[in-house]
Amino acid sequence: YICYNSVLAAWARDAQEGSVRRAELILRRMKAAYDGGNHDAKPGLASYNTLIYAWSLSDRREAPEKAEVILNFLQKMAARGQDDLAPNVITLQSVLDCYTRNALIQKDSMERMEELKEMISRMSTKISTVQ
Repeated sequence: YICYNSVLAAWARDAQEGSVRRAELILRRMKAAYDGGNHDAKPGLASYNTLIYAWSLSDRREAPEKAEVILNFLQKMAARGQDDLAPNVITLQSVLDCYTRNALIQKDSMERMEELKEMISRMSTKISTVQ
């Protein structure tokens, strides 16, 4: 798990063309290894957050949509009882970063950015009241 996440993080931070695709490949390999019985290879929230981060650093037009697909997957998994995959503030902030770094922000993107900011605010409020 740690080795996979280290490689995933390295690709996420790499500015070269194709880095985000390589990060996706690492996550797919993690899933395949886990499905094949290697329970140490289970992608965790940090793995998915790293992939969203990779998309946020890319200059790819489809970055916000790709980040949203990952966010939706995490929300579905959390709703099915996998609380360890519940999106956190880092997840939401990284999705928001995909929108803000995308050069072609449209009206619907602006609305989604406001929704994400509100979700972050609500989550931050919950965290501060628990502490």
